[in-house]
Amino acid sequence: EEIQVRQTKISTGQAINAAAAAPIDAVRLSALGEVTSRVERYTTNLTVAQRRLSLGDDTLSSADNLYTRLREVQLSAASDTISASDRASIKLEIDGINVQVVAFANTTDTDGQALFAGYATDPEPFVKNVDVSVSYVGDACEHTLAAAPAFKLPNSLHGWTVFITVALGAVC
Repeated sequence: EEIQVRQTKISTGQAINAAAAAPIDAVRLSALGEVTSRVERYTTNLTVAQRRLSLGDDTLSSADNLYTRLREVQLSAASDTISASDRASIKLEIDGINVQVVAFANTTDTDGQALFAGYATDPEPFVKNVDVSVSYVGDACEHTLAAAPAFKLPNSLHGWTVFITVALGAVC
């Protein structure tokens, strides 16, 4: 019987093949498996958060560049010396900037979830209205992922804070 037990251990590569053979060691292995699973989940969550936050940073940097260009265009449009055709081309550029900013505000991650929609990640958080205005249809929540037993890491911002309050000049 002892030879059979040793052969089973050798063939399976496991020192414990039945919990009854070493109950304390079996409990320890089970607890270790749970801890390992949790650590793997936290590691995955950190990777997802880093990816989403990095994409958000890149998107906001691009949007900031558009706002800088918009200020330049507005300054040039304030001159009394520009012609009607210049004003028409400035309007076209401003319309193009608006389209690009809305596209940035509707950016999605690799899973197709909107970065700036709060928990409402499926729809586009910013929609153009018939009157050319833009409405925010996301919510005011922010995604978090567990990074440790008692630590949740935010991995998004809701679009109202990022795009609307900036546009209105409001302070949160």
